[in-house]
Amino acid sequence: MLIPVILALAAASQQPAQSTRLEVRPEGAFWVNATGAVQAAGSAGPAAPQTAARWEDNHAGLAWIGQSASVGDNGAVVMAGKELNNEAASVYAGGSGTPLFSVNLLGAERVRVATSARSPLAATLVYTAIAAGNYQATASAYDTTGTGTALWTYTFPAGGGVVAGEVMVSANGQRVVAVTGSTFTAQNMVRVFTAAGALVNSFDLAAPGYVRQARLSADGGRLYLGLYNGLAEIWDTATGANLLSFGIGSSFDAH
Repeated sequence: MLIPVILALAAASQQPAQSTRLEVRPEGAFWVNATGAVQAAGSAGPAAPQTAARWEDNHAGLAWIGQSASVGDNGAVVMAGKELNNEAASVYAGGSGTPLFSVNLLGAERVRVATSARSPLAATLVYTAIAAGNYQATASAYDTTGTGTALWTYTFPAGGGVVAGEVMVSANGQRVVAVTGSTFTAQNMVRVFTAAGALVNSFDLAAPGYVRQARLSADGGRLYLGLYNGLAEIWDTATGANLLSFGIGSSFDAH
């Protein structure tokens, strides 16, 4: 009697797994499997999508404003940049509103955060005023499984009146890229680092417009910039070569 059971189990294990995705359409949310079969979300099958917040972190009187957020490490962590008052960068477990740790950035003018999609590496880009009308950006990297001590830090040259820039971490956790502008040189400064903080490339770009948004390819090889003057650019992070540059007629947010 054991043989038929074993054969049946073996046959079942060889059946291909069916992937299911959630599609949001004008008429509602639906589960769609690999064969194209459609099922209304919330009916029998995969769990209905969650419509209420899983958790919240209220400022609790500290009067900060969350201006930057990133989900990383396969959804295990959330990182948030807090500005205006009691500035900080906080890392949370994906299912909890209590920070695993917070980095005190008191006095920062701007806080940008980024996480790796598939590793525990995270980064910040923080602007502080070093004189009236003169700001300086600092990039730092963190291990989200750690205690909040920076793995490494890099300070950009003073950028004058510019507080426009972004920090990004590649999905594989192998590259950190930070970009910020300078009114002193009329350039956007790009710095490319390994996960350990080694500077692997540094190039400064003529800035017809400062950075409004920036994104990084999954492998860290390409940098996508959206500038305030409506120009979109793609750069090779290994060589500093411009791969594409075109105007779209207005400023935009890149995704």
